[in-house]
Amino acid sequence: MRIGFIRAFCLLLGLHLAAASATGQTAQLFFEDFDGATPPALPAGWADAAGVWETSASVSSTGSGLNNLYIQGTAPASLTTPTVNLSGLTEGTISYLARRTATYDQASLTVLASTDGGATFGITLLAAGQALPATDGSYQLISMAVPAQLLGAAQVVLRFDAAGGTSTGSNVRIDDITIAGSAEGNLFGFSQAAGAADATGTFDVDVYIDFRNTLSLQGVQFSLGWDVATVSFVEVLRGAAVSDAAQWQLSAEPDGSSARVVLLNSGAGGLPDGAYDPVLTLRLRANAGTTAAQTVLTLSGLVSALAVPTGDDAGLGLGLATHTVTLPETGAAEFVPSATSFDIGSVTVGAAGEAVLTVSNPGGTADLVVGNVTSSNPLFAVTPASATVAPGGSQAFTIVFTPTATVFGAQATVLTFAHNAAGGSTGIAASALGVGGRGDASGDGAVDVLDLVLGIDAVLERIVPNAGQIASLDVFPFAAPDGALDVRDLTVLAQAIVLGAWPDGAVPPLETAPAGKQAAGGTGVFDVKAEAIAGGLLLRAAHDEPVRAIQLSLYLDEPDALAEVMMEEVARGEAIALVHRVDAAGLTRVLIYRIDGGAFAPGSYPLLRLGRVASIEPADLRYGVAVGAGLTRMAVRLDGYVATGTEEIPIRAGALGVPYPNPYRPGAGEALSIPIDLETASTVRMALYDVLGREVALIHEGPLPAGAQVVSWRGRSTGEPLAPGLYLLQAKSEAGVVSRSVVVR
Repeated sequence: MRIGFIRAFCLLLGLHLAAASATGQTAQLFFEDFDGATPPALPAGWADAAGVWETSASVSSTGSGLNNLYIQGTAPASLTTPTVNLSGLTEGTISYLARRTATYDQASLTVLASTDGGATFGITLLAAGQALPATDGSYQLISMAVPAQLLGAAQVVLRFDAAGGTSTGSNVRIDDITIAGSAEGNLFGFSQAAGAADATGTFDVDVYIDFRNTLSLQGVQFSLGWDVATVSFVEVLRGAAVSDAAQWQLSAEPDGSSARVVLLNSGAGGLPDGAYDPVLTLRLRANAGTTAAQTVLTLSGLVSALAVPTGDDAGLGLGLATHTVTLPETGAAEFVPSATSFDIGSVTVGAAGEAVLTVSNPGGTADLVVGNVTSSNPLFAVTPASATVAPGGSQAFTIVFTPTATVFGAQATVLTFAHNAAGGSTGIAASALGVGGRGDASGDGAVDVLDLVLGIDAVLERIVPNAGQIASLDVFPFAAPDGALDVRDLTVLAQAIVLGAWPDGAVPPLETAPAGKQAAGGTGVFDVKAEAIAGGLLLRAAHDEPVRAIQLSLYLDEPDALAEVMMEEVARGEAIALVHRVDAAGLTRVLIYRIDGGAFAPGSYPLLRLGRVASIEPADLRYGVAVGAGLTRMAVRLDGYVATGTEEIPIRAGALGVPYPNPYRPGAGEALSIPIDLETASTVRMALYDVLGREVALIHEGPLPAGAQVVSWRGRSTGEPLAPGLYLLQAKSEAGVVSRSVVVR
């Protein structure tokens, strides 16, 4: 059975707490992975009066995966959990996985708690800035100790207050909300730590209930799972307290490698306060062909109810949730696959690609039982999911790859076949390439500058795009594309490439080809050579044929490194340059293109200035591609520069500093501060440009004195605040032109 990251974290935490408390037991008192809900509906008991919060099956978490809790847009909304009973909890942790887009501020979520069933929320668990990750674009674990006010409380409700993002695509995702720790009672779990099967392969495992409540326990349900294919569920035996079959209804529904068990009192009463060990006994059997030495049993999905008309949760927590059983060897089977890895190839979005894997049992003396086949990537599915192969026989398994409009590109999976042959399971690697998704007009499985050039040609009517290209390029309005292509679609596409995310937070497949390698169908080489200059490095470009666009991804691991485009066409406004530092590791994306469909002439010229960077190596170019005039790809080759340690690299006088705050939110009461340091008094024109090269705001035009100073701007264009997005700040003087990027939220 797979135990999610959060569950494993809480189990380890619980073990630590149990060691610290001589009487407490490891307990998981609340867990919600949202996998039981059907998107966009919320799970039972969750409430959102605004109707903004919902569940989502996209952008799976790094924990349980599948569904997650999701809020998008600018509207604020509060969401409350069902009532949680923390009776008996002596210490513990509240944790969850969270992910946010760059346009959903870290301070825009708080988590509160109530101890009166949700009537009042006077306890702040996580204040603004604590409830969301500091960085955007990936799931991170948020955790805190359970405060003293909640320990032992029987009517706890959590509330998530979202303040809203700055754009319609802003969103937050939450998964695997867990309360776990050390509890004195009100627990359900396995009675013993280990056990062994008898000579027939049958084994019994007891489960107990330690119930602490003034009311009676009406019923309980849970799931039992095991990880060996040849183990099967036999029955559930009643403990003395629930032996009356007329009073206590008991059902068990096995399904592959798991079983759902329900125990319910048919009257108005139930179990009174007390300990029941065992309350039930679970009977399983190791069937013929078992070779695994052990199987791990897992309890999950625990739900309990009090004997009251409203069916309130009894607040039982999971105690010992795993149990290891030693199995006898009952035969020998062989698992022989026709391949250990394979590639399905290129598959267009909207279609499905297939491959067949044949599994044989050539020398087995018992049936090969494949009990479960799982995939680490949900885009890959396997049928059948289970099978029995007689000695000397074989079974064909069909692997199907189905890319989606937002999840495509180079994809890989590990298909795990659980079986009764040696080892207990076998992993088969599979790969495929999804093409033609959102933004992939070139149909190569990546969203990059070639797709942008195709979009420019389509908007200028230089080419007639086919239906698939129109579907890929039509990304405006983002929530509901209009079937037409114009500069607004190009704006959305260009920002998705340089930022590495679409407005809804989905990540386009970027940088799938290694730098310096010739892409399929490509011609020519775009050379970039680094040389030392005052204040950093200059990257000089050289190529022998016209180039329409350039895309680079560079690692600049100095924390204050700057990248500035030096091309004359950019300085004159004939071309557009976007520069974005992606993450704290220094990954910086550069996108340079002409909106008029023209090309940069062959030759050698300054390309980029890297401020406060002393060295760069070929390996620092993570991805590079240039698009030739004939829509051919040119590999980018970097000739690096390594500092000798004797260079003096001062900060250049006359440089335009980094604007702050950046990202900048107009209308928030704070001005955008723009540092500039002039060697001599100069006449300076400072303006802001959008990604299409249009001037949207004149910030300053006139003389400025020599020396370091700050120009302030209140973020308004023709009387209106700027729309969220990426902009280019450009300062011109007699000494030259300097540019910096500004993100507006």
